[in-house]
Amino acid sequence: MECKDPELGPAIESLRMGLKAPLADVEAVAGFLRREETSLYRLKKAGLSPEVVEACFLLGHCGDSLVPERLERVRANPLARSGRIRELRARLERGPLGEQEGRGWDLSRESIEKALDFLENGFREVLFAENKDPCRFCRWPHEEAAGQDGVELER
Repeated sequence: MECKDPELGPAIESLRMGLKAPLADVEAVAGFLRREETSLYRLKKAGLSPEVVEACFLLGHCGDSLVPERLERVRANPLARSGRIRELRARLERGPLGEQEGRGWDLSRESIEKALDFLENGFREVLFAENKDPCRFCRWPHEEAAGQDGVELER
């Protein structure tokens, strides 16, 4: 694949040839995908393996997602998993920079810690124990109270 960019071309060639430091190259290519300076089609056409193309996609287009379905796909891909774990650890180390202090960062930190734990250790029901009822947030306040007391409301 002909590429004039001084970073993208060598990263793709290194991945195609299976040279050392694949994670750094995957992260570099993922950055180009994120900025829409290359495409999945071009990566496939360059001869990258499906695993590498998927890792680039997961870190490029889905990089900031903490949605469980996305995290499952990231966890299944060793390159994407390593890159995402590194990103999340760096995010925790940076702390609330650029975010509101207080409750906003507390929620973000908790989500990042859960995602990191899932990526490192797999699914454990304890992580999501407080959300056993998926419809909990869709109920009216009086229904929530009735569910907690074990008393049914009259209809």
